[in-house]
Amino acid sequence: MFKNRLDFTGNPLELLRQVEDNFVSKKVRHSNKWVTTAKGVMSKSNRYQDALEVFGIKFDKTRDRANRTILTIIRDVDTCDNFVAPSQSEKGD
Repeated sequence: MFKNRLDFTGNPLELLRQVEDNFVSKKVRHSNKWVTTAKGVMSKSNRYQDALEVFGIKFDKTRDRANRTILTIIRDVDTCDNFVAPSQSEKGD
């Protein structure tokens, strides 16, 4: 999704299908912890929104005329590419 593109716009189930098709193994998809509904996708996206923003991934949630949720996800390339995870040696071992 974000390897070749910098954004996504669609409903939560479209996002779920793209993630499942491109990034997730069958074992994970069949796990009882894996979300399978639009409500589950929205719940997880709301929960992890702040953490993903640290990596430059921003969410915008809107409603269309039929009152369906539309997600717009944008990856800020500068923030994502400049993020450096702390190494084990920096943690003071």
